[in-house]
Amino acid sequence: MPPELIPDAPPATPPATPPATPPATPPATPPATPPATKTFSESVPETWRELIANGDDKKLNQLKRFTSADAFTESFFESQDRIRKGEAHAPLPDNATPEQITSYREANNIPADAKSYELNLGEGVVLGEADHAALAPMLEVAHANNVSQAAMSSLAASFFSGRQKEVQDVAAQDSTDKMATEVSLRKVWGGDYKTNLNYVHALLGKLPAASRALLSDARLPNGTALFNDPELLLFFANVARDAMPAAALVPADSANPRKDLTTRKAELEKKMGEPGWSKDAASQQEYMQIVDALEGLQAQGT
Repeated sequence: MPPELIPDAPPATPPATPPATPPATPPATPPATPPATKTFSESVPETWRELIANGDDKKLNQLKRFTSADAFTESFFESQDRIRKGEAHAPLPDNATPEQITSYREANNIPADAKSYELNLGEGVVLGEADHAALAPMLEVAHANNVSQAAMSSLAASFFSGRQKEVQDVAAQDSTDKMATEVSLRKVWGGDYKTNLNYVHALLGKLPAASRALLSDARLPNGTALFNDPELLLFFANVARDAMPAAALVPADSANPRKDLTTRKAELEKKMGEPGWSKDAASQQEYMQIVDALEGLQAQGT
C-alpha cells in the first residue's frame, strides 16, 4: 500500500504590520492681533493747536474754538465744500467803501436799510404797533452789524417767544397771588368779604377812568399786582367804609343813598316778624350793614 501523500502546508502568512502613527501636528500659532487703529485726534499730540498756529496768537485763538483735531478737520472740509458750491462769500474788508458794503449786503441777503427787514416769525404771528416799536432799535443794531434776514428772523422770533413766556409767567403768578390774597382776606373779613370788596370797587369807581386803569394795572417793586396785596386791600376797604358808608349797599348812581337805605331797612324790619327770620343769616347781616351805613351817613351829616 503506497504511503499516503501529505499535502504541503500553505506558506505562513506574515503578521499584519500596524499602520504607522503620523506624528502629532503642533498647535497653530494664532496670528498676532494688529494694533487698534487710532483716530486722527488720538494720533496727534495735545499741542496740535500750538503746532499749527506756529506762534500766531490770532490763529491759536481760532483753533481753540475747536474741541478736537477731528472737529477742526471736519470744519475745514465743510468750508472747502461751501467754497466749491459758491456758498461762501468774501468777508467785508476793513474800511469798506459804500459800494463794497452794498455788494456784500446783496450777496448775503442783508436788506438795504433797517426798515426793509422782512422777518419770518412763524405761521400766524402778527406784530402789533407796540411790537414794532420794541423791535425797531434791534433792527438798527442788526443792520449796522450786517445781520442777514434769516439770522434776524431767528433773533426776533426768540425775542418775542421770550416776551410771550414772560407774559404767561406773570399771569400765572397773578392768579396764584390772587388766590392767596382771597384766602388771607376771608380769614380777616369772614362773611363780609364780598361786601368789603364792593366798598373797594366803589372807591375806585370815584376815580377818573384813566387814573383807575393806571392804579388797577400798577405793581409793587417785587412785581406783585397792587391789588393782590392783602394789606393794601384792607386799607382801601377801611377808607371806603369811612368815606362812603352806603357804597356797598346802594347802586353807585343812587341820588339819595340815605333814602334807599332807610327804605330797605324798613323792608327787612317787616321780615323780622315772619317765620324763618331767625335762620335768614343773609338778611340779618344786610340789616346790620344798613344800620352801620346809616350811622356813618349820620356822622358825615349826609
